[in-house]
Amino acid sequence: MVRSYTIDRSKKFAIVDKGKVISKHVDFYNAQKAVEKHFKKRRITNDYKIVPLSELEKSPKYNCKQCGKEMTPVDYFINPVCLKCCQENQKKATGR
Repeated sequence: MVRSYTIDRSKKFAIVDKGKVISKHVDFYNAQKAVEKHFKKRRITNDYKIVPLSELEKSPKYNCKQCGKEMTPVDYFINPVCLKCCQENQKKATGR
């Protein structure tokens, strides 16, 4: 008796280096095998991580506290207000 199996080829793991997705893979094992190839091509450094795609989709969004515009995490941690709102606040404060 032969059973047929359906193979799920949806991408479930990603190699991430410095916040950037380098490649997506079917399973953790294939992701580990791909790391060596990416090292040889100098696409990744020792700071890489292999994470499930479900975790990447849950990453928080950073929005300006005044206008709600989406910001990068670095900009948000420097100042939780976008540059445009910051300039408007400066004009209001100086009376220009």
